[in-house]
Amino acid sequence: AQRKKRRREERLRSLRERTERQRGEACEMRTEAERIREECLDLDRGEEEDDEETVALNMQIKSVLAKKKSLRSALNEAREMQQTASSNRAMWERRCVEGK
Repeated sequence: AQRKKRRREERLRSLRERTERQRGEACEMRTEAERIREECLDLDRGEEEDDEETVALNMQIKSVLAKKKSLRSALNEAREMQQTASSNRAMWERRCVEGK
């Protein structure tokens, strides 16, 4: 009877120790899960900010490209005007020389 009682007490002690150990592991796992969840939320927030920055940069790039196109068009127009002015000047210079 004593032996049975001792064995029972040993099993209970062993179960208590295992239960305490498993509680500690469960607590560590909950802490780790919460840390991971927070990290995921931070990453999501960072990704949203990156997406917003990307959209803003894309808008700026489109704006710069539109300005570049506009400037090229204005440059071509200015070149044509300069060519016309040069041609007109040459023509008037010839007329002036011929007229003398």
